[in-house]
Parts: sequence; C-alpha cells; structure tokens
Amino acid sequence: MAKSFYICKYEKFSEDQNSIEYQLNMDNIIDPQETQFKRSECEFTLDSFLKFDAHHEIIFNKYGRANGQEFYHYIEPMDFNFYVNESEKIIIFSLKIDHAKDFVKTFNQFKNFNIEPFHIDFESIIKKVHSVTGAWFSDLTTPNMNAAAYYGENVNRSPNFEQSKVDGKLSSIQFYFQSDETNKEHKIAISRRSCIVLMDKFQDEELELRFVNKIYTTFIK
Repeated sequence: MAKSFYICKYEKFSEDQNSIEYQLNMDNIIDPQETQFKRSECEFTLDSFLKFDAHHEIIFNKYGRANGQEFYHYIEPMDFNFYVNESEKIIIFSLKIDHAKDFVKTFNQFKNFNIEPFHIDFESIIKKVHSVTGAWFSDLTTPNMNAAAYYGENVNRSPNFEQSKVDGKLSSIQFYFQSDETNKEHKIAISRRSCIVLMDKFQDEELELRFVNKIYTTFIK
C-alpha cells in the first residue's frame, strides 16, 4: 500500500507552543477543535531526527444529518507522527498531504512557526534518474483533456511527455530508486506538492525514514 510523506523546510519551529484548542460553532453547537504534538516517548534512534506524536482535527465542509440535526461541516480527528531533522531544518510528515498541509497552516498562524513546502525541480530530478516510469500532468490546455498520465520506460523521452509539458503542468513523476538498507530498488513518486510516495512497504519506520531522507537529500535538497 502506498504511503505519503510531506516534506517541509522550516525557519521557526517551537516545542513550547505545542497545543491549540478553539471553539467551532456548528449550527449553535459549540465543539472544541484540538491540535497538539509532543516529543515521542518511544525509543527512536535515527541520527539527527526527533520523532513527534501529533493529533490534529481537520474541518470538512460537507452537509449531513446526525441525531436529528443538520450540519454543514464536521471535524475528523487523526493521530500521526512527524520527524524533525534539526541539522537540515526539515520536517517529514507521515500523513496524507492535505491533512499535513492543514496541520502546518494551523501552526503557521503563530510567530513561533515558519514551515514551508519545498519547490520541486523536476528538470533537476529527471537528470538524476535512470528511467522515469510514470508521469502525471494537470491543467492541460488540450481540448477535452485537463489531465494526462503516461507509463513505461523513459516516458520523459516520449513526444507526448514533451507536448504535455508545453500544454500543462507536470505534477508527479514515478521511478525506481535504490535503498541502501534493503539493497533493492523501490518504486517511488515525487509530486509537485513537496510529497514523496513510497509504493512498497518497509519492515519498520526507521528503514522507511532513512529511505525517505535519502530521497530528499538526493533529489529535493
């Protein structure tokens, strides 16, 4: 099962201001919304990384009914981990990208936080890759087509790929990359939204994070 990691750089990150609670008025029902994080108490030995446990409640604007009452939005809670590398000043969120972006947006409202996604330079990445095996384009100006996907060996060398670069935006590429820990090539994707996706499952989180960090240092840093 694919797993996403949202990669950000930071200028400011504070463990002191680690909890936010405020009231959301849902059709005259006052419901507390909570977001918080703390340094993980479990053993974690990966060099340069600190592990954090986080809880975030994201608001979805959607109509529905519950207990005989109508609502126009609801809160979905989620628990997840993120990892801070203080030497590189990066944060890796193990979470779906939209949820991670909402978490970052919540804390960026405060002066003790300044967290931003990376700009993804696909041209630079493709030069370092042996073979691009998948590519996704969005915002195409082609008639009757607003998105396109291409698969196969070296799809970046195809005429369709080059034309789609002209007609739209390259949003994600897929390729194989070697892991030092497993000594195998693993299928990965890097998206324009500063996201790394691992298609393969790893045995433990430290192996997984080492691989994600290698992808970051090789292609994004």
